[in-house]
Amino acid sequence: VRDGTGAGYRDMDESDWTALDHELEARAQAADSNEMAALRRQAGKGNVVAMTTLGLAALQDAGGSGAER
Repeated sequence: VRDGTGAGYRDMDESDWTALDHELEARAQAADSNEMAALRRQAGKGNVVAMTTLGLAALQDAGGSGAER
């Protein structure tokens, strides 16, 4: 479902969206430079989960609470 293509997202309910939100926030917070590089590659191929995670990491970095990557 969470392969980044968007196919399974139409069937998600509110609790699924909340769980995904928490998962992406945690992944963005914990991502090291290798994970960030992998996310960039995935995002370049159209993976919306990777794009969102990169955006969350950028917001965390801009706010000073994210790790330097």
